[in-house]
Amino acid sequence: MTLLDRLDHDRKFALGALLIVTLFGITVRLSFLTAPIADRQSWNQCSTATVIRNFDKHGFSLKPEWDVLDPGPARPNIEAEEAPIYTGVSAQLYRAFGPSHAWPRLLSILAMVVGGLYLFRLTARMYNASAAIFAVHFWHMTPYAWFFGRTIMSDPWMLACTIAAADYFHKFLEDDRGSDLAKAAVATSLAGLFKVFALHIGVLFALAILLRRGVAVFKDWRLYAFAVVALAPPLGWIVYASRIGTLGNVTEGVGASVVGASHLWTQGGMLGDPAFWMRLQSRVLDRAMTPIVSALAFAVLVFPTARRKSAYAWMWLASVMVYVVVMGGGNYEHNYYQLPFVAPMALLGGMGLERVTRRLESRFHPENVLSVVLIAFLAVSYLYVRNEYRMDLSSVYAGKKAAQYTEPGDLLVVLDPGSTRKNQVLYHADRRGWHERRLTPEKIEQYREWGADDVVICLSPDQKERGSQALQYLIANYTPLLSTVAYGDGRIHQIYIFSLKPTHP
Repeated sequence: MTLLDRLDHDRKFALGALLIVTLFGITVRLSFLTAPIADRQSWNQCSTATVIRNFDKHGFSLKPEWDVLDPGPARPNIEAEEAPIYTGVSAQLYRAFGPSHAWPRLLSILAMVVGGLYLFRLTARMYNASAAIFAVHFWHMTPYAWFFGRTIMSDPWMLACTIAAADYFHKFLEDDRGSDLAKAAVATSLAGLFKVFALHIGVLFALAILLRRGVAVFKDWRLYAFAVVALAPPLGWIVYASRIGTLGNVTEGVGASVVGASHLWTQGGMLGDPAFWMRLQSRVLDRAMTPIVSALAFAVLVFPTARRKSAYAWMWLASVMVYVVVMGGGNYEHNYYQLPFVAPMALLGGMGLERVTRRLESRFHPENVLSVVLIAFLAVSYLYVRNEYRMDLSSVYAGKKAAQYTEPGDLLVVLDPGSTRKNQVLYHADRRGWHERRLTPEKIEQYREWGADDVVICLSPDQKERGSQALQYLIANYTPLLSTVAYGDGRIHQIYIFSLKPTHP
């Protein structure tokens, strides 16, 4: 009996293989659990960690606060683009076991485990156990899943709930049980509360049930109840959030609708621009999934049986593409917006690897084929993901120095032009204030009128010109507290701290 046959016919063996794959996925994410937030997605993680810390300090609230303030006189910055589920649970872990970046990172790892288990069940039901094992392995070890599956972000839980919803809805299509439809509705609602754009999964459900049952679906009252349960909580949260905050600085002020989030939606001729699609395919087919998994996924189309059984996965991909077309701005700007591709591509990749191995088993031993493919895949994935872990600690150092040289209640103005470090200094200083990528004397005085107490500057060699004018003005007019250097990303960064407080003789 070959390995594939044993996986497909020996339940205990298949579950043992699932356990090994899952433990491997956990293990590779356990490094740097307590490390400072200074990697490639530090700005997003610092925002989430700030909310967690504020909940830990001041108690849970339905008005999550950031430490990066909006332009204008100092006031709490309410940012509630996602319901505070992940942040609230993380804060409880802080209170129970002490503040540590390990707790929210472990929660994200747990989300990857949960998502992997649902993906296994869905793939095994759609195809077979061996394809399901391969799908879970790809789910854990493709570059984006590997890295983002341990970040301090709610996205892993959004993905896990989306997969759970897809699994329960597929089960409902198979057995017509209302309990499965109810579970799919709850999972969809949770996914939307973590990230509202997860509601694109509804396109999958609409396509799948229309193709299965035709217009008769409009007579089934359960589907209307499903829509209410799935959509009402996340959409209600977004309406509430737009009234109390600015939805993550993507809308124009308090009370602005998410419809006005111009940075996220597709605009103008974006969809007709080849650069948009080149960036998207490069991220998804290469950086997110590796060319190996992408090739295996599309190989499914070559095999008639696999092609027929994979229809649900292709509709899932179609729903993700609808989301991309609608939210082109967010997908063009941020690579983590492509995370919804990972699960359906992993599912198809697992099926593709199973089919390719079966087709070659008359000429090559299946274990040899699998060894070559999986080792090559892991090597490529590691080469891609290692750069995501690289930390630039210069802003962390600047923040720690700011904590040392300023008072706990001080408001800071931070000049740190790094595109990924726009809130690192404030977070690691445990202070509130404003971030600038360019700072002029006029802006310094404006911030002083708004209540700023200190200025912190962190500049790499190629950024010195951006800070030269501000530095000259600060040296001439205000009290220097610190001038030092820090190493970050292989370069020496200049760090300065100035007090804007009036001095008394």
